[in-house]
Amino acid sequence: MTISIAFHQSCYRNFKTYYQEKVQTEWVDAFPGLVSYQRFIEWVPETLVPMCASCAPVLASVAALVSWTPQR
Repeated sequence: MTISIAFHQSCYRNFKTYYQEKVQTEWVDAFPGLVSYQRFIEWVPETLVPMCASCAPVLASVAALVSWTPQR
């Protein structure tokens, strides 16, 4: 999840380039069990539910804020 979130906050447009240029070269120490790009892509669908669960509180607070905003 960390790598996926960091990609979306980066200026890279292509995830494969990001993973190969940034993650596999600069983040090796942070992720000692780092897998190949292909294996990582195979794992991405498994991160969808945890990522949505971690975003749910943020989305709920945004929805609450929007509902309290006065409408004209």
